[in-house]
Amino acid sequence: MKKEALDFSLEENEEKDLQLALNLSILVPKEKRRLSDSQGDSSNSSLSDSQENSQGSENNESIPLWRFNRIRRVPKEANQFSISLQEIFDSSEEILSTVITTYDLDLEWLLENIPLIQLVPTIIVHGHQKEEHKEVGKMKMYCPPLPIPYGTHHGKMFIIYYKSRVRIAISTSNLNAKDYERKTQGIWMEDFPLKEKDSPASSEFEITLRDYVKRIKVDDTPLASFDFSKTKAILITSIPGYFQGQNMFKYGHLSLQRHL
Repeated sequence: MKKEALDFSLEENEEKDLQLALNLSILVPKEKRRLSDSQGDSSNSSLSDSQENSQGSENNESIPLWRFNRIRRVPKEANQFSISLQEIFDSSEEILSTVITTYDLDLEWLLENIPLIQLVPTIIVHGHQKEEHKEVGKMKMYCPPLPIPYGTHHGKMFIIYYKSRVRIAISTSNLNAKDYERKTQGIWMEDFPLKEKDSPASSEFEITLRDYVKRIKVDDTPLASFDFSKTKAILITSIPGYFQGQNMFKYGHLSLQRHL
């Protein structure tokens, strides 16, 4: 089964594995990179209502799970199946809280584009190590502590909690105008429903996601309520530190090797 990896970083030696950055990657099997017809009408649909309306009669079979950001001042066809930052924060259902992770952060630009994050509990984790922990209204912003004296937080993710689902979006873009509006970036996004009685207790995707969230000092317990078992993606994370034995295969390109 051919698979494709995106945006990972790792360094390794023969006896132990050294990772320098907190980072996220998504691996999607080639034959599973588009939504099926049945998924197009379910809570797992990756497109917001505004996107579906704007794209007219496009068949759900052609909706990719991995898309580009929407670039300004380019022909319409160049933005086919793209998604804007505003569409990631789908407001057709009330947003309860959010977790946003990035390396570079332009807070003024972010608030201009997504003002609603000021109205709900929001945690922003960034890579600016010299910036102090800040709290502005319902927003908390900080750089997570690192277990080694070098490295940085580099993962770029949105966790958006709704009453009936959670949206996970992983991007290659920093949160600034230059990256989002003038450069081609990749965004993987999927919605996950609440667990039901017959849902698996957990899944590898959930375990990996919750591990990463805990590592950046964010409460991971709300994620336990959602069913990640049907996702088409494999989540690969990079965690700073030294790893030996089987722990080497939990992160970075050794995790990628295991899944390939």
